[in-house]
Amino acid sequence: MSTPFAAVTRRILIKSRIITAKHGSLSETRSAQSSCLKIAVLALFAIGGAVTPQAAHAQAITITVSGTITSGTDTTGIFVAPGTNLAGYVAKVVYTFNPAVGTPESGTDYSGIMGTTPSSPGISIVTIGGGSYTFGKQAEAASSSSSVLMYYPTLPSSADYSVADTFPNGNGSDYVIVLVTPATGAPPLSTTGNWESSFSDTQITGSANVGVGFFNNDGVYSGATATFTPSSITVSGKTGASCQGPPEPLVLIDPVVAGLVSGSSVTTNTDDIAAATYGPVQGAAADGTSQVVLRIPASAAGQTYTLTVFNDANSASTSVPNDGGLLELGGSSSSAASSLNVTSVMTASGAEVFAIYLPPVNFSRGSQDNSLTTRSVTLQTTCGTTTSTPVTVARPPVVLVHGLWGDAASFDNFTPLYESTIFNVKFASYNDEISDITSTTPSYEVCTREGCAFPPIEENSLGFAYNAPSVLLQIDNFINIYRTSAHVASVKADVVAHSMGGDISRTMLLLNSDGINLFLNNPMYPTFGAGPINKLITIATPHLGTPIASDLLASNNACARIALAAVGDIALQSVTFSGQTAEGAVYDLEGNGFGGALSPALTALPPPSTQPFPTAYIAGVATSANFDGLDCSVLEEGINCVAGLLRLLCGNPLINDPLAKDLTPNGWPTIFGQDNDAIVPLDSALNKTSSHLEYSGVIHSAALETLNFNGPSVLDPASGIPNEVIGLLNESPTGSDFY
Repeated sequence: MSTPFAAVTRRILIKSRIITAKHGSLSETRSAQSSCLKIAVLALFAIGGAVTPQAAHAQAITITVSGTITSGTDTTGIFVAPGTNLAGYVAKVVYTFNPAVGTPESGTDYSGIMGTTPSSPGISIVTIGGGSYTFGKQAEAASSSSSVLMYYPTLPSSADYSVADTFPNGNGSDYVIVLVTPATGAPPLSTTGNWESSFSDTQITGSANVGVGFFNNDGVYSGATATFTPSSITVSGKTGASCQGPPEPLVLIDPVVAGLVSGSSVTTNTDDIAAATYGPVQGAAADGTSQVVLRIPASAAGQTYTLTVFNDANSASTSVPNDGGLLELGGSSSSAASSLNVTSVMTASGAEVFAIYLPPVNFSRGSQDNSLTTRSVTLQTTCGTTTSTPVTVARPPVVLVHGLWGDAASFDNFTPLYESTIFNVKFASYNDEISDITSTTPSYEVCTREGCAFPPIEENSLGFAYNAPSVLLQIDNFINIYRTSAHVASVKADVVAHSMGGDISRTMLLLNSDGINLFLNNPMYPTFGAGPINKLITIATPHLGTPIASDLLASNNACARIALAAVGDIALQSVTFSGQTAEGAVYDLEGNGFGGALSPALTALPPPSTQPFPTAYIAGVATSANFDGLDCSVLEEGINCVAGLLRLLCGNPLINDPLAKDLTPNGWPTIFGQDNDAIVPLDSALNKTSSHLEYSGVIHSAALETLNFNGPSVLDPASGIPNEVIGLLNESPTGSDFY
């Protein structure tokens, strides 16, 4: 049964318990405190921190035309097409004379004369003729060889700028026109044909003698009384321009916090990225999915920057999986490389360089990293000179998920991971008591003279579909908390799940709301389409069910079922409460352990090969030593022999419950027909994979010890499984233990 995500969110904000590991102790927060924490998490997610605004960067485009006047007067200009946006630009004309015949002159800055968009001819920006050089307002079209007509915005009528200098007619001369973007951030000078980048030597060639007042589309004007022969043209400040000074340090931004994720990728809108004010980070979690946006303030558009990843040995990286990689905006993660050439672009905030850093696929590269919490790489930025920026590579957070009838305390002895300072460990819990119960199947209603009532039932007695949204929301929130506290981009967690917790974790893949898969594409918690699980490690999870489940729900085992309910372990097929009906956990766990007789919930789970996260399967195998404790005697041990009491109470010839009768060293193993941990068959725990992570001499849970099974349990450090889990957390997700 599917629960609408919005309703689940409201329920979680009101009721769910969040238990956080703090130096080996547990702290619980319930009800209103839980709500406050989650609201605070959402606030942190929305705010994240501020990116220091970057100053605008000037862009200068310089065009130098050199040539010789062979007769008459020279009138030469640079063409600016109609529609060119010149708003905010400063015009500067610099002219020099041939030293053999004249004196070099300094430039003149005509700031403030630029308008917005030229629509028709009418203004002369450069007029050379009659032995004089004039820069000024021309009210009429060019009518003589003494003017150069250009498309240019109309100047204010009161403006009249002019200067005059002696011009040695007939001698070589250079003309330089500079268009500069001011600090206020004018847009790049461009036209439909991309004037900046397309302007080339071929646009001014040969001799020109084209008549009076004509300015052709090649960008060359010559008056009738002059012939100008261009010899060269140089353009600087456009694509491929050289950098001025060392590159500025990288700015690292978490695109999730900054609101820069569009669908399953980072937006390619550079204006939006340049305007981002939230989400500064120091690095990323090593999950191969999180992304860090890299911003570099540039001095001009069109500059080529080289970004290179260096490892912690200060060598240029040769391994994207180990050190992470770089890709362009809009690039695929499969294209990530250790080095990348990127060209600066003009944004509303000035010239910027943008790229994306993709973190390593795994934190540990070997034993040298296994005791570390973080490591680092360096991003070198080269444009003329080099600037280095350190980047933190962190472990993803770890979330522990308990199983049937359990809670976070199930992991109390899960050392050394539970107490580790190397890993950031959280607990996802689903054991709040449900309310307003109106019916259960099987029935647990008890009626007395005072009326009828149901025993307390916790969420851990309910099925996969009911609990999956709660666990998913907790994992998402834990990741948000982690990215804020660790100052890294992070969208995934490693999940370690015991028993039914593994089935619930896999069920999260099936959650949908309004046509959106909430695991892969939840817009509130972007994961670039990958989902929030980095690795899933299941311990004694009944992936193919357990015959114990169907036995518990059978009518001939009512006595044993009621005995378990007396201590809060309630086996349900379904329960109706608060206006909704949910399947029971035990019902969802039905299956013969070989892959047959599966419940609808287990049937719906995707096969391992289609899951978007790698999974490691750990199984326990009980031995005769684990079952020997069932051979206790009530006469000798009294109430300490719980197995004996159940046999007497429910396995007697009058009641004859099969489960109670089988509660013996020889009888219990026969329920499964294969190796088992006293609850989950071996094939089920391994999900019929070739996993060799089998641990002998252990039982399913510490709770079984109250029924006289002998430990240790799979969560006990004596089992060796907690250390195995640490090894798997260090192992690459492409390692042989993951499927």
